[in-house]
Amino acid sequence: MSKSSPEEAHKAHVLRLKQALERYYALRREQPRSWDPEWTLNPTLTEPELAQFEQQHGFRLPAEYRAYLKYLSNGLDAPVGLFPLSKNYPLNRVGLSPEEKERAFAKAALPFPYREAEIEQHQTQFKQLGGWGPSAAADHSRQGALILADDGCDQLTLLEVTGDQPDRLWFDDMANAGYMYPEADSFLDWLTVRTHRALAETEFDYGLVKDDLDRVKSYLDPEHLYQGLHSAGPDGVYRTLGRLPLLTLLERKYAAGIAHFRELEKEHQKAS
Repeated sequence: MSKSSPEEAHKAHVLRLKQALERYYALRREQPRSWDPEWTLNPTLTEPELAQFEQQHGFRLPAEYRAYLKYLSNGLDAPVGLFPLSKNYPLNRVGLSPEEKERAFAKAALPFPYREAEIEQHQTQFKQLGGWGPSAAADHSRQGALILADDGCDQLTLLEVTGDQPDRLWFDDMANAGYMYPEADSFLDWLTVRTHRALAETEFDYGLVKDDLDRVKSYLDPEHLYQGLHSAGPDGVYRTLGRLPLLTLLERKYAAGIAHFRELEKEHQKAS
């Protein structure tokens, strides 16, 4: 059997992820909460549209992110809020002119300046650049990266575009604490874990606990995805203490949820 190409593997991963997202949205519709919007997947982008964007802005989109845009959705509302490609935050938020928006997009074509192996050396530079406040941060576009999401309080999720590892994600809190650090090595693994975590929590909420770990493991490399552990020293500089595989944390969460559900079943049986 011939080995599939990277593009075919990314497409297959995305289509399996699409099934999980559709299951998640269906559950939310079955058991709506007062604050739940009517979530749906956005239209995808065609190959000509992606090629036109890349030609216009002078850089190639990372392969995994490109497959997500082509086969899954151009932007997501939940369980992870991702901006559509054409509304790369913060360009649409601050009311930039078309010329200013093009100049900001052009920064994504420049070399990405940071390396995970050199993160400690970068921290002093981050501290000098950071802490400028929300208004200035909103007008800032990272060199060599796209800004995928605003996690609140001007904390951003960046997608590395032109660095040594395209598709790597970085957590950016430059507007507040003045630091950033690599969050995940793989865009699709990052999105997959968050989708299955939300699906599991939703199924647990509705008394439909199922262990999806085997399904996740069938197409997720857990070594690519980590939960960063960071701490600020006396000088205020954030330093990496270590990283834990998120899949391990997910396994613990499932185990705790299933154990709790079984305890509730036992109490119900005793009461009856």
